[in-house]
Amino acid sequence: MTVTIDEGVDRDQVISRYMSFAKVMDLLTNEKAFLPSVDALKGDLQGDHLEGAFPSLVEFVLSGGAAKLSHLVNQVLPRTLGVNKSEIPKLPSPAPLPTVFGEIEITGDRDLSSICKTLACWVDVQCWHRNDAESMAMWKIYGGAEPSLAIRSTVRNLSNSMLPNGNERVHLKNIQYYNSLEPADFFVDDFSSVASKEIAYDYEHELRVIAYTPSDKQHLHQDRQAKGRYISVNLEELISDIVISPNAPNWFFDLARTLIIEKLDVPVKRSALTPNRGQF
Repeated sequence: MTVTIDEGVDRDQVISRYMSFAKVMDLLTNEKAFLPSVDALKGDLQGDHLEGAFPSLVEFVLSGGAAKLSHLVNQVLPRTLGVNKSEIPKLPSPAPLPTVFGEIEITGDRDLSSICKTLACWVDVQCWHRNDAESMAMWKIYGGAEPSLAIRSTVRNLSNSMLPNGNERVHLKNIQYYNSLEPADFFVDDFSSVASKEIAYDYEHELRVIAYTPSDKQHLHQDRQAKGRYISVNLEELISDIVISPNAPNWFFDLARTLIIEKLDVPVKRSALTPNRGQF
């Protein structure tokens, strides 16, 4: 498995993953991280229904809509009105879409929307929050109503913790946040359809782990049965410390700390946002 970090990503950036207690124990017990498919994120309660898609105006350009409009106005109409007597030039085909599986031709049988849906099913991701400090928004949204935990690491340690597994590839990339009303600055690369989100989600400051298997390109015409994949990790390399949520009662903190240190020797702390409630 090849692990790469996108250019411009700070390797020493502190990152956190806010999780339920059950998911943390699953990680510590099996020493494997689960990465759901991009498509599976759409159905998540905290998910974005626009996951795996381009802004509408960007899609209009990439799919050839802008070229068709230009061809109509600048080529077809002048000839139809008799302003230009030359033969109507052929409408140019849309440029191939760059993806993690290589360039994919946009055709009538495989339009941009269907390509994006396919990529969302065959590319798996995991989300981390880039922030040295805790985020109350992340506690509330991703920690859930029940007492939860945040495992902390750095980009470098996250990358180093991932263990080889066949010919899988993993890429760490900061999410590109876009304003759908101002798409001019949207940057299109191999990861754009699976690593971009509406600016309404920029509070997440997301670093995304993107996993895929290049040989799956030959299966893209098929439905994928799996909804994600597990990747083995070195827990000692991955986790610097674990933080217990602000709403956790003392009994939960004591229980969680006891169970965690039985499996991994790392600091287990109370959230710095915990109110002074005394014993309860």
